[in-house]
Amino acid sequence: MKFLEMRRFDRRRRKIQAAYDVELADARAAKDWDRVRQTTGLLAHELGLLKEEEDSYLTKELRARARKFTVPLPPIRDERGNESESWQQGSQMEEWTLTTKGRRAIEDEIDRVRKASQEHFGRWFGWLTAAVAGGYALFLHLTK
Repeated sequence: MKFLEMRRFDRRRRKIQAAYDVELADARAAKDWDRVRQTTGLLAHELGLLKEEEDSYLTKELRARARKFTVPLPPIRDERGNESESWQQGSQMEEWTLTTKGRRAIEDEIDRVRKASQEHFGRWFGWLTAAVAGGYALFLHLTK
């Protein structure tokens, strides 16, 4: 799911870039520098919006995974009211999203919790397998 959504973002980014590349080429050919500046600004705005949408999607996905593994999210602000390095507020949609550093920290913690859970399950599975094998061996021995 995440892979497909990220490909969709990449496709949208390429479409936006291609559309504006044509417009920029026309403006440069006409030596209309005001139009070049305006088009460049519009391109930056559209790409910024898309980046914020992508960050929002990644934050929502990571929040769901963190909830699944009961990993706490870092606070947006500390006790003094300063913004955390793990969060950023979008300049266009003004939505709080995780920074790359914040996402990495939460993904590392999720991996640590998942690995600990798998090790715990592995230990119990090993003992259970040994007990079942021992019980089966005892059963075979007693039925002879």
